[in-house]
Amino acid sequence: MDLRYAGFSPWEGSWTEFGIDYAFINPTDSQKSASENFDNGLMLTAELSQSYSLGWNKFVLQHMDKGLAQNAISQGGGWYDIWSGDVSDAKGYRFISTGDINVNENFLINHVLTYGKAENHSDSLDEEKLFSVVARPTYVWSPYNKTMFEVGYFSQEKTNGSGSVEKSGGNKFTLAHAISAGESFFARPEIRFFVTYLKDDENKAKFNNGKSDDTINYGVQIEAWW
Repeated sequence: MDLRYAGFSPWEGSWTEFGIDYAFINPTDSQKSASENFDNGLMLTAELSQSYSLGWNKFVLQHMDKGLAQNAISQGGGWYDIWSGDVSDAKGYRFISTGDINVNENFLINHVLTYGKAENHSDSLDEEKLFSVVARPTYVWSPYNKTMFEVGYFSQEKTNGSGSVEKSGGNKFTLAHAISAGESFFARPEIRFFVTYLKDDENKAKFNNGKSDDTINYGVQIEAWW
């Protein structure tokens, strides 16, 4: 269940949105017979956005519990965790700041910063933290052509039940040229030609079949939605 309210403007140029997500669990017969613990999950969201002369910015605060708690440290969608064991005491918190800076008519910067923390969301983990930041300067050549340079960084820290800490992180640099249906960041369909450099921040050999701590990818990506 997803309920949202939007439209309240606390001051000029601002807008808000509030959301409640509630996950009703419907376990299978085999899951019931195994006496696995599946509790309904709750996620609360509060958003405050503000427009200004150079663009806009949105701040998001979220609280999750039970099987929804892992979303605080996941970059994926809002799924319910049924694989990590007992999540009846799990809690998650997340802060997001995102927006656009329009430097001039042809040059803009999209950005997003995320910090999340989840507690007791796995049998083997006491807590997990995630920090990520991405900036994408874009030059718009025409309503249908733009060139983008994206810089990204993330770090993740897992504290195991034994007290040991596991850290991971990385950097991403992407240069791309896109042909799209308009100059908006969300204009689709879009075909994108890109080259990306990836680097593991812990100097671990995670690329090229475990032989290197960095790699270069290139290709063509097509996006469309309706």
